[in-house]
Amino acid sequence: MSLNKLRKLLRQLKKSPEEEALWEQALELLLADQVPEEEVEAIVLEQDLDGLEALCHRLSQADPEKAKARQALQAFKKRWKLMILDDESKIGGGPFSSGRDTSIAGIQPPNGFSEEIWQKLASEGRLKAMGDGTYRLL
Repeated sequence: MSLNKLRKLLRQLKKSPEEEALWEQALELLLADQVPEEEVEAIVLEQDLDGLEALCHRLSQADPEKAKARQALQAFKKRWKLMILDDESKIGGGPFSSGRDTSIAGIQPPNGFSEEIWQKLASEGRLKAMGDGTYRLL
């Protein structure tokens, strides 16, 4: 969901809180963002501006965590790609060798991100924990 759209809608609702079309848009936006249906319906049916504002604030607090996890995964993918490329490009075999297959099972994630982020990405199925602080890209 676009948090900006929800904030804009909230500003419009503060100006005209009785407008049904705006509340219907809020309902659609929130349901599309996987917000629990019971919570959304309670806010929209009661036309609870304070509840909608609190929900908007709560969703804005969750966004930085998602962004940080996305940055961490991008950094991991970049390191993974470089490690694989480095391992495959080592000279081996015959004089006309084009390299060899990699033997890397997992790598240590980039510094600058907490261990909780890596564990969260592993629990989401984006990475596989290999043990000893190493992870593998799935």
